[in-house]
Amino acid sequence: MHASEQFGGPDTGCPALKQAVEKFATFKPASSLLPTGGLRQMEPRLATCK
Repeated sequence: MHASEQFGGPDTGCPALKQAVEKFATFKPASSLLPTGGLRQMEPRLATCK
């Protein structure tokens, strides 16, 4: 992940992305009006992690 060292860099960013993808994968919105696009946005970013 291309994160600034000021914000933890890849060592902090990649584990956080993996955790976010796990949470988005199991998220069930309480209403059809709630956003559901987070998983689609995280997957390409996760692909940049090694």
